Amino acid sequence: MVANSGQYVYVAWTEESHGIFIRVSSNGGATWAPEIKLSQKGGTASYPVITANGSYVYVAWSQTVSTVGQIFFAASSNYGANFSTAIDVDTNISQTSITPVLAGYGSDISVAWSNNGPSYVRSSTDGGVTWGPAFNIGAFHEPQLAAWGSNVYFVSDGHGGMSYGVSNDGGATWTQSTFDVSSAEPWVAAAGSYVYIMWEQKHTNGTAPIYGMISSNYGNSFGPVTIFSGSVINDWEPQVSASGSNVYLAFRSLSPQSAWVTMSSNNGATWTTPTGLSSKGQTAGWPLDVAISGSYAYTIWGAPTAGSVWNAYASYTSNNGATWTSPGGIDVSNNAAGSAAPATDVASASIMANGANAYAAWQSTQTGNEQIWFAYS
Repeated sequence: MVANSGQYVYVAWTEESHGIFIRVSSNGGATWAPEIKLSQKGGTASYPVITANGSYVYVAWSQTVSTVGQIFFAASSNYGANFSTAIDVDTNISQTSITPVLAGYGSDISVAWSNNGPSYVRSSTDGGVTWGPAFNIGAFHEPQLAAWGSNVYFVSDGHGGMSYGVSNDGGATWTQSTFDVSSAEPWVAAAGSYVYIMWEQKHTNGTAPIYGMISSNYGNSFGPVTIFSGSVINDWEPQVSASGSNVYLAFRSLSPQSAWVTMSSNNGATWTTPTGLSSKGQTAGWPLDVAISGSYAYTIWGAPTAGSVWNAYASYTSNNGATWTSPGGIDVSNNAAGSAAPATDVASASIMANGANAYAAWQSTQTGNEQIWFAYS
């Protein structure tokens, strides 16, 4: 996973039983400091996630301790020059925890994870030095977080009801509720007083659009449930990003397999017709995350070139979503063998932005072993 704060760029990855590592560039990826091992002990480490803002860098991951998965965390307050000793933020050491997610704003940081079914969130207001209690907000797995100022937002899967939580004090206290929607893989983004929640919802007739709802009052109430994927059908895994009044939704369709994006420049009041990013007939994989910086936005996905060879493709807009890269995108991995960014339900490629500069990272098997690659524009 890649993150950035201006020209400071961070790439974190797992080497499984060897631990979690990170490398830092202070000049937009031109040169890199030596790798730092963040995990100190334990068994297999997985699912590293990272977020950065200002001088703060936060990393979380899942790691087995005596065969039980726990959620670990490490932080830097000096642009990644050094990191705190990793700590276990999971408060239930008897049940396996996986798939951590992060949301930070300055020295406020929240971590959410799935714990053998239900989902929890725990927060710190001093850069991860001290932590409040863990709150069980999600009834099911796959939690997601967003943060803006001292406001933190939580969503997780719901079968008969999506779990939702909002905190207006950096995660110290939470208001919990359940939305009466049958959702899967929900995503949440926040900018200013606006909060955007999108999810996939399967229908027996195969339409399966992306649904969502929007709040203009810091997540305390939401507007009506709306379809945001237009006429594109059989849609999966929405990802949402927001900055200022701009909000982007990227998603994957299975009919046919393809990558799509739509955006709003007025806080979700109106949306563009979804734009196809992949070539006709090109299988599109995960993760389709969206990075925004000013009038620029970027997304990345995996797609096969020939046979079992997969590459990582990126697409971008420089004019607030008015136009995008030609269908098919830009081959950022130039992979000749093996796979880069395949179609798996675990993100194996990531992209971030700093104005006209984009930073992409992905895993690839082109040398025989899984390795982490990086490119910038």
